[in-house]
Amino acid sequence: LDYNFARRALWMAALPTRCLNLRSVDKTTEMSSPFSLMTFNILAECYTDAKWFPNAQPPTCLDWSNRFPKLVTEIVQYDPDIVCLLECDHWEDGFLPEFSNRGFDGVFKKKTGDKKDGVLISWKKEKFDIVSSHHVEFEIFHGIGLIVELKPTSTIMQPSPHSPSLFVAATHLFWNKDFEIAQARQIHILISKAAELARGCPLLVCGDLNSGPSSRVFDYVTKGKAVVPYDAVTADHTA
Repeated sequence: LDYNFARRALWMAALPTRCLNLRSVDKTTEMSSPFSLMTFNILAECYTDAKWFPNAQPPTCLDWSNRFPKLVTEIVQYDPDIVCLLECDHWEDGFLPEFSNRGFDGVFKKKTGDKKDGVLISWKKEKFDIVSSHHVEFEIFHGIGLIVELKPTSTIMQPSPHSPSLFVAATHLFWNKDFEIAQARQIHILISKAAELARGCPLLVCGDLNSGPSSRVFDYVTKGKAVVPYDAVTADHTA
């Protein structure tokens, strides 16, 4: 990971975007235009101690006053309809006014304990209305998950009694891969709760999972199951 990334955001070309679509339950109605979703770990200011990033030069590139406008530029160039931000510790005094001015609404949930950062889900009010929001506290390494239920507005989908809700869930799993079982428990708690709320409606699970393709987290997300030793299941990961 190149922590000078945010410094160069103004000069980086946008990556290709794959758009998503929604269809009514009876398949008679679909969105008049697809929508896009962005998930982004923005590196919270509370974690930008220069001693952790010795290769970040000059050290002032880690200053929030330098990074924030570049992060906004990076997000805006993709023009997402839904944004999930991880390690967000400047919601009310940063992204809330910036996003509000650009026609977004949003929900934020801080991690538990003494953590200063959390998870944000934001969406364009022109395209989605908020129906409900929910959060889950994993009680494992202060982790949390955030879930919102959105309804497409009439500007992008013809109103119908069969119009589906869209559920978006976001989380930031524990960073240390040596605690893979704890990570698997965290994602299991989130997906179980989100699926219970969605009741068969479209569900998008987003976030920073801190896991590779050979991990139990990846197995659980892609296959719906993962092999976990019994003694690991009963272990205490509430620290």
